[in-house]
Amino acid sequence: MKPLLIYVKYAIGDIVYLKTDPTPYPRIVVGYLVSEGQTLYRVDLMGTVTEHYHFELETSEEIC
Repeated sequence: MKPLLIYVKYAIGDIVYLKTDPTPYPRIVVGYLVSEGQTLYRVDLMGTVTEHYHFELETSEEIC
């Protein structure tokens, strides 16, 4: 095995919000999907896990 280093904006366990969601439900970052040139964040909302790019997410401090 080879070690892998990735830089992420949100850590596993962080609470984030989906910018395009009309109802701002908090989601928790539960993992990453890494492929060549991109990293998707796996986020959980009440047992449903979805994948999003970092620019689709924000924290409560980033909400305008």
